[in-house]
Amino acid sequence: MKWGSLEDTFDFSCIHCTLHPLFLEGKGPILEYAELILHDDFFNRIEVTHIADPLVRREFAHRARICRVSRSYLMQPVIFGKRLNPHSHLLEERRRSLHEMNLCLEEAAEIEADMVLFCSGPNDSEDEELVSQAYVDLIGVLSERASVLGLELLLEPFDDKVDKKRWMGSNERLMLLLEKTKDISNFSIVAELSHFPLLQETVTGVMTAMGHHPGHVHIGNCVLTQSDARYGDSHPYFGYPQGCNDVPEIADLLCSLAKAGYLGGDTAGSLGIEIIPRQDEQVKDILMNAKRTVRAAWRQAKQQLHMEGAV
Repeated sequence: MKWGSLEDTFDFSCIHCTLHPLFLEGKGPILEYAELILHDDFFNRIEVTHIADPLVRREFAHRARICRVSRSYLMQPVIFGKRLNPHSHLLEERRRSLHEMNLCLEEAAEIEADMVLFCSGPNDSEDEELVSQAYVDLIGVLSERASVLGLELLLEPFDDKVDKKRWMGSNERLMLLLEKTKDISNFSIVAELSHFPLLQETVTGVMTAMGHHPGHVHIGNCVLTQSDARYGDSHPYFGYPQGCNDVPEIADLLCSLAKAGYLGGDTAGSLGIEIIPRQDEQVKDILMNAKRTVRAAWRQAKQQLHMEGAV
């Protein structure tokens, strides 16, 4: 296994829709913030959610195309915002969820995205068999439409008990789902570092549950101290005093990804950075914090792998 330069090893992206609270509603200074990413050659991809204004959508896609920045579309804010439950015991709710998610696929194609990320509904059903089958059925239908539109479909597991309380989170459920969807060629999983502590899962455990390397990776921070203002899946900057993830944790993840073949091959591994700034924090400072953290973690990971004889 050999790693080249940072740019050769990684295809970095930034989750745009968490940089301003209005973006979760498809509003706000979307293009102004997008420019911070489109004009930063550290990033080769930008990850956005629903953009309400069709004129802004077209302008965004046009500018991203000129800047040669790939696009991912995130359904998660739509699923949360519209309280969708695609595996509900109610047929009407499953139909509503599928309708809204299909609209997201259409919008993703409109902005010329190649990846669409989504999550499960709330973890509030006692009928495990019904939920599991309903979700497998939904993924099958979504993947067919995504395939027609030229889109990869990626599921992001969230915590199931602490903050977001989604049904798909634990390694046990993930392994069962992957077994049932193994024949869907355009479907894979997002490994999200910030969710591992919330699920009380380790990097090794998550990678083992996946059975192979993920389709995409997100790195972020979270807080497990209940008395802290940022408790939960809050994505503070790296180095936040009560945060769970910083350079050592990111380095461990990179080592696991390298050993799984996700890094160090002919194709750069896609890795998205997710941070939610507070009102007293500047977005440019937050982005610089993330880039310097990733560079430090990459150096540490290379040292660890060298000591283990893996590089």
